[in-house]
Amino acid sequence: MLVVVDVPNGLGKGLVTTARLLAGEVVGSFADATARERPSRSTVQVAESLHLDDLNVCAHLNHSCDPNTVIDVERRIVRARRRVEPGEMLTFFYPATEWEMAEPFACGCGSPSCIGFVSGARDLPDEVLARYELSPHVARLRAAVIVS
Repeated sequence: MLVVVDVPNGLGKGLVTTARLLAGEVVGSFADATARERPSRSTVQVAESLHLDDLNVCAHLNHSCDPNTVIDVERRIVRARRRVEPGEMLTFFYPATEWEMAEPFACGCGSPSCIGFVSGARDLPDEVLARYELSPHVARLRAAVIVS
């Protein structure tokens, strides 16, 4: 159902579905991932001071400002955000889980709502973050910044 592919233009690997996914459908799990204290290019932040690595097939999810999946850090699953057609690359919005990126980068997703530079939720305005389902720790960190 999921296939790891080479992304065009030498941008590494990506994850493609070979079957239609319905909104809310579980795409994959990373329940057995390895805990890390520090972020890296390959980790997903799941709490204020906890990052997970060795994410199995979920490690090949790429970023998009118009993502088709959501990472549920509490259940340690990836689910479809909307209907996803066979052959579609699976993506998520990195700042939905990452407060501060270990390796920020210029976004090339091509979405009309592209944020241009991906460096984490810490650096985005509320009106941008409101478009996405944020992980609980990102929402808490954002609320702490607004209060202070």
